[in-house]
Amino acid sequence: RMINSSYSDNYEFIDTQSALDKLVGRILKTDAIALDTEFHGERRYYPDLFLIQIADADGMFLIDPLAVDIAPLGKVINAQSPVKVIHSATHDVEILSRVLDTKFNSVFDTQLAAAFLGYGHQPSLLKLIEDICGEHHKKGFTLSDWSVRPLSDKQIHYALDDVKYLLQIYSKLRTSLEKKNRMQWYESEFAETTKSSASEKNLERTFRKVRSSGKLKRHSFPVLWALVEWRETLAQELNKPKEHILKNYQLAGIASMAPTSLKNLHNLRSVSSKVIDRWGEDIINTVKSVCSSGVSDIPSIPISRHAKPGESARHNILKIYLKQKSRELKIADTILIPKTTLTMLARNQVTSIDELRNTDGFSEWRVDVLGEDILLLLKGKLALVINNGRGKGLKFIRV
Repeated sequence: RMINSSYSDNYEFIDTQSALDKLVGRILKTDAIALDTEFHGERRYYPDLFLIQIADADGMFLIDPLAVDIAPLGKVINAQSPVKVIHSATHDVEILSRVLDTKFNSVFDTQLAAAFLGYGHQPSLLKLIEDICGEHHKKGFTLSDWSVRPLSDKQIHYALDDVKYLLQIYSKLRTSLEKKNRMQWYESEFAETTKSSASEKNLERTFRKVRSSGKLKRHSFPVLWALVEWRETLAQELNKPKEHILKNYQLAGIASMAPTSLKNLHNLRSVSSKVIDRWGEDIINTVKSVCSSGVSDIPSIPISRHAKPGESARHNILKIYLKQKSRELKIADTILIPKTTLTMLARNQVTSIDELRNTDGFSEWRVDVLGEDILLLLKGKLALVINNGRGKGLKFIRV
C-alpha cells in the first residue's frame, strides 16, 4: 500500500507476500539500499523483530514481519549487490542474520565510516543528518511499543527517518573515504569488528565483568567460564535474559566455592532454594565436569601487577602521540589505536613491525599508517618538543 502520511513522507507499507516479493525483485537490481529495524529486546534473550525499514533511490518501505514471511529478504541480505547501508550495524546484522538464517554481505556502516572522517568515535545518526544533509531532527519513540498495530503516524515518521537520509550520507562518506584513500582502512576495521558475533563478545565481556566484580582468583576462572557458558546456553534455549536464571554475583559466588554437591550449594546464601530446585543439578554437574576434565579457551584477563620500568612513561607518551595523530588525521584516537592495544604497546616494548602485527588490535591498516612512527617513538628516536612556530603547541620530531 502506497501511503502519504501526515508528515509528507511517501512510503509503501509491505504487509502482503506479493508486495514483499515485488520489493525484493526491485531492490536486487539496485546498487545500494538503506536498512534499519525496530525490535524489542527486553525480557527475552533473542530480540523480537517488529519492523524493517528499507529505502532505495526512489522510495521508502516499511515491512511488517508480523504480517508476512520475510524469508525472501534473505536473498538481499546475502547478495553482494545491493550494498546494505546501516547506521551502527551490529544489532541489525545480528538480528536479521539470525531471523533469516543467512550471512550478511556488502554492509556499509555509516557510524564506523564517519569515525574515519572526523565525526568522532561513535557519531549519532542525528549528527550525520545535521552535518551532511543539513536537516535538524529530534528523536523520540526509542521505547515505543512496536508490536502494536496499527502504527501511529509519529512511529512511522520516526522509523522512516532512520533510512530517509542514509543513502545521501553513504554517498558522501564513501566519496570522502575514497578521496582520502581510507576505504581500505574502513573495510579492514569493519571486518575486524564483525569477525566475532555479538553473543561471543558479550560472553567474554560477561566473564571479565563477573570475575572483576567478584574479585575471583585465577584458580576459579575455569569454573566461572564453564558457568558463564552454561547460563548463556540455557538463556538461549529458554529465550530469557541470562540474569533471570542467575545473576552475575551469584555466578561469582558459585565459582568461588565450586560446590560439588547440592548440600554445598545450599550453603551459599546468595543462591535461593528456588534456584537450586530448578538448576541445582545442572550447576553441580557443570562444576564436576570442570573438576574432572578442565575447560579450554578461557578468555584472558590481565592480572594486576607492578608496572614494568618505564611502562607508565611509555604509555603517557603514546597517548600524547595518539592525540596528535588523531588531530592530524581527523580520526578518533580510540579508532586509531584501541585502549587495550595502547596498553600492550607500552607494556611489551615492541621493537619490530612483526611484533606490531602480532599485537592484539593492531591490524594491518594501523601498521601502514602508524607503524613506523610507533617504532621510532618506542626506540627513543621520536621526540616531543614545544613548537615555537605556528600553532605553538607540541610536536614530534625525529632525533
